[in-house]
Amino acid sequence: MELKNLLIPPVLYHYTSWDTFEKIVRNHTWRFSSINGTNDLSEDLNLYVKQLLDDKDLISNINFNTKQDILDQIDTDNYYGFKNYFIACFSSEHDDLGQWRTSYGDYGRGVCIGINPKFFTKDLYLDNHDQLGWVKIAYDIQSQKRRLSNITSKLEAPDEYWGTDNSDLLAHEIRDIAMTMKHKAFHIENEWRIIVSMIDDQILDKNFHSLEEDYAKPEEQRIYFKKNTNPNIQAKFIVKCIDYDLNLHARVGEGKIFNSILLGKECPYNKNDVKKLLSNNGFDNSISIFRSNIPYRFSDDRKRCKNKKIKK
Repeated sequence: MELKNLLIPPVLYHYTSWDTFEKIVRNHTWRFSSINGTNDLSEDLNLYVKQLLDDKDLISNINFNTKQDILDQIDTDNYYGFKNYFIACFSSEHDDLGQWRTSYGDYGRGVCIGINPKFFTKDLYLDNHDQLGWVKIAYDIQSQKRRLSNITSKLEAPDEYWGTDNSDLLAHEIRDIAMTMKHKAFHIENEWRIIVSMIDDQILDKNFHSLEEDYAKPEEQRIYFKKNTNPNIQAKFIVKCIDYDLNLHARVGEGKIFNSILLGKECPYNKNDVKKLLSNNGFDNSISIFRSNIPYRFSDDRKRCKNKKIKK
């Protein structure tokens, strides 16, 4: 099966600004952002999956009313509890011009962090949606259909008695799978995600603190809230992001987190700055540290970005 045979690469890369890299190292945390924390429903629950569901060949024996009920349930906090998804995004592409040219790599001034994925976990998200796990993003339509078919094939065949309960169940399953797909236009990113879930107030993985623990220990706060602007979610506040403690003794992964550091071509810091930052904060500084030499004028991209902001 496609999902079960995924091999996690030995190294994955995260493009970010120097400031964010510095916070990761100084705070010993890696931030996971909430997909449900966005204001755009097409981002947090993936409208693209809805379009796939409407494919007549995918679920051919569900009538229109039942299908509509499934789609409605995808956007609501149904009786299974409101499930929030937290992701950290990586790429299998090293020194990729496309990602340097965006805010990911701070327009050539940032850092490409090479990490050991198994530091977090060796598990695959699609083996168990309620554990911390890795997944390779599916971009092409056929791969996405296969992932959805793996869900629908396990459910009882719909008939006139299928009803709301099964619609809720299928919506619940589709919410889980939606985190593993993106539009084909993003395929050049070759993204891998690590995903963890929260139902109501409980994070579904022992590597994260629960909300109750954080309320009891405010000095160890790892969970950050924002005011809810999504009308389909009843809660007044939702979790915006959570921080993974890189020093956590209960961590089930293996090895050291950092594999390499690649400085952007126009990053104002150098190899010695990286070594000093790592050693001063208890990390191994003997890793590979290089600077990108892609012959590109990033200042033009920064000017265009600045002009767009001024026009707004």
